[in-house]
Amino acid sequence: MKTRLVNLSLVSLVLLASALLVFPMLSFADSEGASNEFVNRGNANYEKGDYEGAIVNYNKAIEINQSNYVAYQNRAKAYHAKRDYDRAIDDYSKAIEMNKRDARGDSDMYGIRANLYHERGHNDMAIADFSRVIEMNPRNDMAFVNRGNLFFQMGNNDKAISDFSMAIEINPRNALAFVNRANLFIKIGNNDRAIADFETAARLGNRDSQDYLRSISYQW
Repeated sequence: MKTRLVNLSLVSLVLLASALLVFPMLSFADSEGASNEFVNRGNANYEKGDYEGAIVNYNKAIEINQSNYVAYQNRAKAYHAKRDYDRAIDDYSKAIEMNKRDARGDSDMYGIRANLYHERGHNDMAIADFSRVIEMNPRNDMAFVNRGNLFFQMGNNDKAISDFSMAIEINPRNALAFVNRANLFIKIGNNDRAIADFETAARLGNRDSQDYLRSISYQW
């Protein structure tokens, strides 16, 4: 029986929910305190879906204190929500450059910026950002999946398989890594390994894999 390529979407290239806002630390310095107040006002606008109002307040925060990286980070999220990807990338880049204290937050921003680069068609830059995430946290299985997705889309099959396999090694319950590796195995004609990966993903609860195996009358 000839195995067909299952129509499964690759995992969205977002490591962190971009809607999560950052709240600045309180400061006794007048300029910092005033800047942070506008950040908080912007956050309130953002939570209501008023992204334009949020941007206005973040602009004021930055005007008062150009070193307020949280204002840049949250303004980037507002631009992202408006699908203004170029401005979002610029603001994430500024926030990353300014943020030297919070390595975890830095990693999250690299991951989100990678997604934005992908949206703009700059896959090489997206791969570089996911590589930076991996450098900062080598146990981040989703960073490997996301980078592998980009390699897959760019036709770099060996690197894609390597990344999906590393994600599985880190987290053997990552069904998406199995699904995407299975799709790649089908692409290169290794149907037996593809079926094995779909079966594992199905046993992990991936419904697309379960439906696919049923469609080819495969018992799992």
